Amino acid sequence: MVGAWDHATGRIKPHVLHAQFERDDHDNPALLFLPDGRLAAFYSLHASGDMRLRLTTRAGDISEWPPERSLGFVARDRGQRGTTYVVLLRIK
Repeated sequence: MVGAWDHATGRIKPHVLHAQFERDDHDNPALLFLPDGRLAAFYSLHASGDMRLRLTTRAGDISEWPPERSLGFVARDRGQRGTTYVVLLRIK
């Protein structure tokens, strides 16, 4: 889940990225603001499955997200268990 502070109402507007994930602090998304003002959310289940990505449709608005994409980090035929933590680094 992600949320955005609405300055006009003083409330947080939530958006669920993936409703079927378990409640686990490992499932929290890493967020990246893109140069065009959109938001990228990277997330995964706890040690199960691939890392996923969703991008907001419009800058400054978390109400609309196209379908998620799997990023292909897990090769099931190699016996890997999946991703757990998402870390974003800025490299200069």
